[in-house]
Amino acid sequence: MDTEELYQAFTGLISEDAENIMPNDTNAELQYSQTYSVRVPKPEDKIVLDASSVRKIKAECEKAQKVQFPYAELFLGMASLLIGAFFSAILSKVTYELKFLSIFFYTICPVGGVGAGVAYWFCRRKDTSDIKLFAEKIEGYIRNIDEMEVEE
Repeated sequence: MDTEELYQAFTGLISEDAENIMPNDTNAELQYSQTYSVRVPKPEDKIVLDASSVRKIKAECEKAQKVQFPYAELFLGMASLLIGAFFSAILSKVTYELKFLSIFFYTICPVGGVGAGVAYWFCRRKDTSDIKLFAEKIEGYIRNIDEMEVEE
């Protein structure tokens, strides 16, 4: 295939000679221009926020970022595993005897599973209250827009 056939294969192809791009023949500089589309955002009301409020919000966000591993997820996994082992023993018809596996499946797993489930519930409840407290703190640092209109 020659070059002309390649050009015909691509529809809508625009080509231009690039011989006059370089201002000089040293190949040291390449100059070009590019057009950007800029969208102007819709105008909105602007509010003033104190620098101390911004610092407090930043400090609260930094504390929130330091949260470690979510223990609620660990408790949920343990509860699922232990309750699942209990039901698996029932479905597998493991006999209840004075043996380790029997005691483990029929005594330890249900008690541990329920305990881990309760621990999961308390951890999730604490996490939910923590995020609500975080949001209330942040909202406390930001002045209400309605209060600002009354002052003016």
